[in-house]
Amino acid sequence: MAKKSPAQRANKKHEKEKQRQKKLARRQPPLSPEERWKPLTEGIEGLARRLDVDAYIAFEEAAGLAKQRPEVAQLWTTERVDALSTDEILVRLEGLGVTTDAESFAERALVLERTLLFSNGDWLPRLDEGNPEPPRTVHDRDFLRAANIILWERWLPDQPCDEDLNASFDHAWFNFDSGHTEEPFFDLLDVWEQLGPNAQDRLQRTPFGVDYTNVLLETTHAVLSELDELGPVVKALTILHAIVPALAPDRFEQLRALQKVADHEMATLSADSPADG
Repeated sequence: MAKKSPAQRANKKHEKEKQRQKKLARRQPPLSPEERWKPLTEGIEGLARRLDVDAYIAFEEAAGLAKQRPEVAQLWTTERVDALSTDEILVRLEGLGVTTDAESFAERALVLERTLLFSNGDWLPRLDEGNPEPPRTVHDRDFLRAANIILWERWLPDQPCDEDLNASFDHAWFNFDSGHTEEPFFDLLDVWEQLGPNAQDRLQRTPFGVDYTNVLLETTHAVLSELDELGPVVKALTILHAIVPALAPDRFEQLRALQKVADHEMATLSADSPADG
């Protein structure tokens, strides 16, 4: 048998190594969407696509990934934009074709109620007006979205966007779904305060209105025997009487039963309290 040439031996060795690498790749678990994400080329927008979430959630996820992925610090995260002064944000926005001020921003924000609807619908189309050179990038789009979030927080602190409200409710829901009652109960009272002066109308426009009503019913019932004072329960019942008829009419009998239990608890507490004087 003829001996193989050095080139043939080298080729065979190369093929064996390729086969070995393929076997190793099959043994390794597939990369997660976060691991496949390329921050410097895909930006926050790319992370949102990979995770199949909206950009608001992607900004939150990016903050959590910053320690494992140092390159995230180079992106226009909400943390990086928040480190800028308002004037610095406005100057950079103007350079990207977007001019705004507190008054006009608030007027539009209170109509749309969603930061992503605002930035995607009103601001992003301005990026490519006039065919700018060099062309705009994913990082410019990230900046616009992050700037809208931060300006909303600064200029409308008492009128949070829907995405912020959703995040607050999701936190309460997570605690409730984990088997807790007191923490999500108070979380939901905080969400009500966040909803602002027209809380009932605003809640009906959110995607979580029915779930909010149901969870508040459940947690209010659970904390009745846990709290030392019933002031928060009275507040929760006032909220429930306002929202159950519109959002969860099928739970009205449950609310009536809950009110009876609460009345009994309050009467018992009153009877146990020492008389004045």
